[in-house]
Amino acid sequence: MDTPTHGALTEALELVRVVEKGIGLKIACLEKVAFKMKYIDKGQLIEIAS
Repeated sequence: MDTPTHGALTEALELVRVVEKGIGLKIACLEKVAFKMKYIDKGQLIEIAS
């Protein structure tokens, strides 16, 4: 999404919040990306999640 204004950024944040709550998954979860790319191991992922 293009967010050139504070209002547009607020709208984007609200959309992410609604989608994440609705499907129960995080959008662009950096920890998940790091785990899938093998930058962190399962133990580190669990530690971060707790």
